[in-house]
Amino acid sequence: MDVAQVGRDLNAGYVVEGSVRRSGNRLRITAQLIEAGSGTHLWADRFDRSMEDVFDVQDEVTQTIAAMLGVRLQGAALERTLAKGTSDLDAYDCLLRARRFTATLDPSLHAEARELLEKAVELDPGYADAYALLANVYLAEYRFDFNPRPDPIHRAFDMARKAIELDPQNAGAHCWMAIVHFFRRENERFYAEAERALALNPNDPEILADVAHYYAYIGQPERGAELMTQAIRLNPLHPSWYHFTFARLHFEQEDFHAVLTDIENIQLPDFYWTRIIEAAALGHLAERDRAAGVIERLKDLKPDFDARAELLKWNTAFDDAEHILDGLEKAGLKISST
Repeated sequence: MDVAQVGRDLNAGYVVEGSVRRSGNRLRITAQLIEAGSGTHLWADRFDRSMEDVFDVQDEVTQTIAAMLGVRLQGAALERTLAKGTSDLDAYDCLLRARRFTATLDPSLHAEARELLEKAVELDPGYADAYALLANVYLAEYRFDFNPRPDPIHRAFDMARKAIELDPQNAGAHCWMAIVHFFRRENERFYAEAERALALNPNDPEILADVAHYYAYIGQPERGAELMTQAIRLNPLHPSWYHFTFARLHFEQEDFHAVLTDIENIQLPDFYWTRIIEAAALGHLAERDRAAGVIERLKDLKPDFDARAELLKWNTAFDDAEHILDGLEKAGLKISST
């Protein structure tokens, strides 16, 4: 079959091609993503499975291929968008460029992402995905103190609500509404919106990861780790911040050496939350000298850092917060009494 012809016949930019072969009780399934116009292979994978649970195999392979297609197509679209001049960007181009911030949490990209998304909703006032992502970017003003402007939580809530009004079935909109509720410490509403997002799109690794991260903070790290494991399975090219969830789980389990391994996997040395968890783990391990350097780095990153206030802001479950504060105090950080 001529892939280029298929693309022309179906007006498709990309084609998924694959095969299924059976040998005895084994299945070999292959799949590849091809750019129809050029014939370029963007992704390929092979799945070897037993026939014993053929329907489970079908579900697993379908989920994995669907998730990987989303990741690869978005990456290919971003490459094309980055080649455009800023005056030529449409609403979708703006959203793709803004996702560079949400994938990396790089503070240097935050202001640009906010500007791009505000332009996106101006160009297309009916673009639910752009409003949902703008809720994310506005909330970063509160979560991380990135380029703060007045009342970021209220603005984030308005953007998430607008996205849901435009598209009630938009899983990303419900996901970010859940996270807004998290930071408003409206826990029951967080659970309801988070589960709604997962029900609407259980195969989106980004939604799985975002929800997982906040389950880990709200006092359910096992649930968070379960969801994050699914996200990583669906997107092996996942951002490094996904490992925060495992760090939170291992911290609760008091496996502090595993926490330090998770910190290495997070690969965000200049992100202050990385240093909070690392210093607390070192404190519990009685590695005071090593922890001192981490605390100094934390103070460089957040000169006015107040551990208790930060954990309260992040709606951290009480027992978890006290566990982290205890580790930080053992590491040599002075903790406020209230």
